[in-house]
Amino acid sequence: MIGHGSLSLDGKRGAPPFFNFCFFSSVGLSVGGMGVSDNPPPNTTILIPGIGSVTLNEQTCDGGGAPPCSGSTSSGIRVRAIHLIVDNPNALGLPQGADVIVGEAHADSFHP
Repeated sequence: MIGHGSLSLDGKRGAPPFFNFCFFSSVGLSVGGMGVSDNPPPNTTILIPGIGSVTLNEQTCDGGGAPPCSGSTSSGIRVRAIHLIVDNPNALGLPQGADVIVGEAHADSFHP
């Protein structure tokens, strides 16, 4: 189930069944039944047995690696709120190999 404030999607209301493994609320977050803070640390990865993994607050530099990002003439960072990777065949019907990203932002800086 996914829900946030007045938005709520779950299998009971007609959403696809793959939404059932992840739940948001205004007081917290849980993934696969495991509670997570409202503001998870960068690159918080949680294994979801029988499915794959989800990374919360994923942060990567353009050249690879984790922040702080720096380069001689430019630098950039990509931040993803939720990144689900489906590694396993599963009972939820999620296609193996699926790579689902929810909320992504990218910023660049150029300097001499």
